[in-house]
Amino acid sequence: MNHTKLFLKFSICLCFALFPSMGSARTAKAIFLGASGDSPHKAYLLTATEPVEIELPRRYLSPVVELPDGELTVVVSPQVSLPDPPLDPPLPRVKIPESCKHAILIFTQNPENKAFPVKVAVVDASPKKLPLGHTLFFNLSGGEIAAKFGDKEIFVQPNKSKLISPPNVSVANPIFQTTMVIRHKGDTKWKVLSRATQRHYPNIRQLLFAVKTPGRKYPRIWGVVDSLTKSKTDSHKSTQN
Repeated sequence: MNHTKLFLKFSICLCFALFPSMGSARTAKAIFLGASGDSPHKAYLLTATEPVEIELPRRYLSPVVELPDGELTVVVSPQVSLPDPPLDPPLPRVKIPESCKHAILIFTQNPENKAFPVKVAVVDASPKKLPLGHTLFFNLSGGEIAAKFGDKEIFVQPNKSKLISPPNVSVANPIFQTTMVIRHKGDTKWKVLSRATQRHYPNIRQLLFAVKTPGRKYPRIWGVVDSLTKSKTDSHKSTQN
């Protein structure tokens, strides 16, 4: 074998070693909002292929897992396999569209479903849907929320979400002010939920939540950040109040 052929074979092997797959696998992370003491700490995502175990942290996003590509229907189960016979009511199911390459699964309590007492919502966190530097705000408070993030103003109805573009700040001074107020049905005045000073990070995405808390009229405001990597430490809490 001449040196040219040997070099070509070595180069091809090196490329496959460094880039084992040219396709981008679908990834998913999860978080459990408003969990009680006996809420599950993990779930199994059942598809037509192998079951996938996913952690359900309360205050940060889980380590990433990989799911099959394509249009996907996922059965969310407390067990590694489907029950036989099927349960009534059935286990929760979620649909993930083919275009969603990075999903965030939002778990909340659903005591009415005795099979698995959770609800699951899918957030398309693909880079085009949730770009770096942006914030996705979820209003799970039961009231209307108005907020100001630097020069950006938003209004979010209950059980809705809003994508917030980056504030108009400079690299030299990335600091901005936030104010958030709430008004429940029947209220005549707005109640201030939080006022804070924040720093804009252009290389992460933030998920911000207004979540009901037992025993409190007004929700807690807190968030997690996500850097679109597979690291177990790239997603962490950033409590607001």
